[in-house]
Amino acid sequence: MCGIVAVLARPSLRPPPDADEVTATLSSVARSLGTLGAGPSFAAQLDALRAASAALTGLDASLRGVPGLRCLLGAPEAAQALTSGTALIESKVADFEAALDKGDLELTTAQLEEVNAALVVPTTPRGLSAVTGWTH
Repeated sequence: MCGIVAVLARPSLRPPPDADEVTATLSSVARSLGTLGAGPSFAAQLDALRAASAALTGLDASLRGVPGLRCLLGAPEAAQALTSGTALIESKVADFEAALDKGDLELTTAQLEEVNAALVVPTTPRGLSAVTGWTH
């Protein structure tokens, strides 16, 4: 079995992300996605999806490379929050998608396309399993 973990071309000058910010971002996204499919207007739901996508894209970028690895290895609670938080977020998005598939939400074709565009953005930091080997 190969023992190579990573090959680095040059040291990173970026500081590791703050572990508390990782946890706070995941909690905030999970809360905002809790309103999907119930109550709020279509515009509010679309805004929640777009904001969640933007927040998760930023979190993904901050956790890349050596700085992200340092954060996750230096703060096991942040790594655990990442694992449980992404599982919760994926569940909320899957429930929303199931409601769309069942026709529980009446959307026009244009609205459905907007929702699909917001959902295409990665919903989880894609480096998690590659860096940590963890899956959920």
